[in-house]
Amino acid sequence: MLNKENCIQHIQCTVDLLADMECWEEGAFLEAMHHGLHGHKRENRYESAVDANIRKYIQSEAMDMFDVAICPHSSKAQFPDAKDPLDFLKEYLKGLWELYANIHDCANKFVSPLLMRHLAAPLYKRAECIMDSITRTKRKIDRYDMVAEHGTAMHDLYRQNTADESLHDDFESKEAEGVKYDY
Repeated sequence: MLNKENCIQHIQCTVDLLADMECWEEGAFLEAMHHGLHGHKRENRYESAVDANIRKYIQSEAMDMFDVAICPHSSKAQFPDAKDPLDFLKEYLKGLWELYANIHDCANKFVSPLLMRHLAAPLYKRAECIMDSITRTKRKIDRYDMVAEHGTAMHDLYRQNTADESLHDDFESKEAEGVKYDY
């Protein structure tokens, strides 16, 4: 049997998680900016806005379904200080795995046992985006390792292959379009 209090409690947990994700992405934004990783800076700024929009959507649904205002907790989530760009990427990758697991768990619970699949949809979509970022970040770490091992020739090849479109370029167009709801 569907229990209203269980639904509200899980909505609160999800809103708190999304607030933590926003805060973590904002910290990553500042750390990326500090290390001159402009593509990551733009990505983190964009993803923070996506997390905020999903959070607000779920808060709106809570009001519509249960006539309850759900406010996020004061987040203490922080992105760790990174000593260099490679350290940033490693910390970012580690954090992405945690975000992926947490957001996927929240989505799964909305599907079963809570029977609120519509609230799971944006969370699953966000989990897919996080997995894409995990893949890109892992590849960047691997490239750093290859450049360290193979030197300038590998660095030159990497620059040539990525000069046409970079992470910065990809998120520049997404930011220009704005963060839109499609759920």
